[in-house]
Amino acid sequence: TITCVLPTNVTALTIEKDGVKITWNPISSVNGYVIYRRNLNDNSWVKITTADADADSFIDTTVASGGEYVYAVCPYVSTSESVKAESAPIYYIKAPTGTVAENVTEGIKITWEPSNGAYYYEILRATDNGEYVKIADVNADDELVFIDADVEWTQNYSYAVKAVSIRGESLV
Repeated sequence: TITCVLPTNVTALTIEKDGVKITWNPISSVNGYVIYRRNLNDNSWVKITTADADADSFIDTTVASGGEYVYAVCPYVSTSESVKAESAPIYYIKAPTGTVAENVTEGIKITWEPSNGAYYYEILRATDNGEYVKIADVNADDELVFIDADVEWTQNYSYAVKAVSIRGESLV
């Protein structure tokens, strides 16, 4: 059994492309850290990994899109453990995958795979490696397709789709 000796504060929870990044202040003279996670509405903690003593962050790639989680990071020395220090909750929504843009008679057709927990999707467009600009919203209950009819055939375009819910949004 690994036991935490001193709770450590989770200093940041950030959404990454493939998961949630947990960051904490490292503590000297520990053997490592145990990272726990629980669903916001569940008091059952699950050990998701251990990290080396010099670690100060971990990316949890096992989260489900649409889930809301709380994390605890417990430093340990040998086999002694202390109380878990909880993080604030974070809502994770995975970016849509399988985005495809194709030329059609009406313009450029964009399709994508759904993200669990999305209420709607933002369609973003960039020209010539410029900044992405939102050009449309598509309701998650509608067909996941958008046709960009406002295009110039001599212009190069890049598209991205962002999943949005009432609790947060995905990265692109």
